[in-house]
Amino acid sequence: MSANILIVDDEIFRYMVVDVLNQHGYSTAEMENGEKAFRYYAKHPEDVDLVILDMVLPEAGEGKIYKLLKQKYPPLKIIMISGRWLGYDVKKYIIENADIFLHTPFSNNELISTIRRVLEKKES
Repeated sequence: MSANILIVDDEIFRYMVVDVLNQHGYSTAEMENGEKAFRYYAKHPEDVDLVILDMVLPEAGEGKIYKLLKQKYPPLKIIMISGRWLGYDVKKYIIENADIFLHTPFSNNELISTIRRVLEKKES
């Protein structure tokens, strides 16, 4: 399965995810912050099948960019990730609204299988 995936995270993690995804045949675009990702998606929605988004990017607040993307583009599939502790309100929001959440660290196999699950759900 081929797909275009937008990765929004800090530099080191983003590079590792891009490498794994490229090895599995996925095309990738990268953004270091949520505001740039939001602008990129607004200009190129046809070029993004899935977004992998860090929940606690510095300028994004806990879930701010996720909420903006889902409000403006409800069908967009987003895998939220974080390795940090998330407050009760954020956890509740994720459970109620997220396509899926991955807590870092996760294995390459877990990432790939999660992407496949989310993309298959999108196509059905």
